[in-house]
Amino acid sequence: MVKQIVCQVTNVTGTTVTASVIYRNGTIDKNDLCVRIGNTSNTSRQGSVYLTSDDSNAPYIDIADGVNSWSAWSSANKIKVRIGKLTGITDTFFGALSGYGLYAKSNAYLRGKIYAEQGGWIAGWTIDSSKLVSPTVQDGNGYETNFELVADSGALAIGAYLNYDLSVIDTPFFISFGNIKDGAGNYTGYYGLSFRQGSSNLFELSNGQTQIAGWNFDASKFYKSTNIELNASTNSVGVNSNKVKMFYTNSGSWGLEGRDVSDNLVFQLGSTNKIASWNFIPDHIYKLTSGTPTSSPAYGLTISATSAASVVIAYGSNWQRYVKLGYQTSGNWFGLEGTDTNANIVFQLGSTNKIRDGILILQNCINGL
Repeated sequence: MVKQIVCQVTNVTGTTVTASVIYRNGTIDKNDLCVRIGNTSNTSRQGSVYLTSDDSNAPYIDIADGVNSWSAWSSANKIKVRIGKLTGITDTFFGALSGYGLYAKSNAYLRGKIYAEQGGWIAGWTIDSSKLVSPTVQDGNGYETNFELVADSGALAIGAYLNYDLSVIDTPFFISFGNIKDGAGNYTGYYGLSFRQGSSNLFELSNGQTQIAGWNFDASKFYKSTNIELNASTNSVGVNSNKVKMFYTNSGSWGLEGRDVSDNLVFQLGSTNKIASWNFIPDHIYKLTSGTPTSSPAYGLTISATSAASVVIAYGSNWQRYVKLGYQTSGNWFGLEGTDTNANIVFQLGSTNKIRDGILILQNCINGL
């Protein structure tokens, strides 16, 4: 018969031990086996090893410490380590344990291979078959954040993630390295590096897009939709699908230009200067089918203001056929004149007054009519 007698030692003199009985289910007899389970005052003698194969929830081996009374021995808090069946232990972090394993309340030092079929926690980090998640912490502004390492083949999610403002004080943002998360925390299926806050994509470098603060870029250009584009391959800056563009192609083609919705040129400033299809160069504004005001002008109108003349000229089929209005210092000419295709004067009104074939119009005669 197995009997249990619990005593508390009150005095030791030589080989004589005096004890008071706390609990018993039999009598003390010669040759009974006594064991120490704790000590009321000496902390070095409050630990013990308990091995059982038929107690409730057995089999297991318990390492106990801090036992300074019979009630402390009966408390589960005394167990520092258990090997075997863990049923019966309730931990403040893990809750009620079950199954077989190793339980260490404070520390466990393991070397070699570790194979875990189920998830768990290490220093507050959550571990499962697909991810490692840090504890959720708050910064000085009350924003909650955590960090994830994910390798989930089912969700095709492989990456590292910083999840910020999880309690939605404002709008959560996610820094992703791997399978990109969108502003709602869902995986996009694009792989790279990104920083998203709600619907705003602050930056992303992935196989889906390359973007910073809503701006996309590639090897030659930096652009935002069709609103604006900086293009290194064409040496240009374009606005609204190049409706307004600053460019440099070569020394003969450079400047600023604007176009209408039909892509017609409205103005150009630089190597060529135009406004509403009118050209201008120093001293001249003109619209000609060919030529320039100083070289073979034809079919068009020129407005010129130089030290020699201030004139408006409408050209016909060649530079010799024109109608001219203005003032020239040469000969103090002023007025209106027209010529034929051979530069013969057809009429003049002003400093000289005549009509073809030499008919002279005198000012006094006109006044007398």
